[in-house]
Amino acid sequence: MNYPAGVSGNEYQIAGPDAYLEVTETVLCVNHDCKMFEVEQELEFEAEAYGGEISGNFTCPTCGTEDEWTGEVG
Repeated sequence: MNYPAGVSGNEYQIAGPDAYLEVTETVLCVNHDCKMFEVEQELEFEAEAYGGEISGNFTCPTCGTEDEWTGEVG
């Protein structure tokens, strides 16, 4: 492909994630009204890896609030 100057085609917006993963991580609910607010919960959710970072969205099972989790590969 012919990309503009400075664009390699490996950018996330073009190439997409390096991998799709199922992760189990300790997360905190951010909803101040939830009885699990800022209480550590271990949840399993889908994530994407790209360029050494992993990110995914999780949902608090108590109140349904969604938030984003990010971490590093390795």
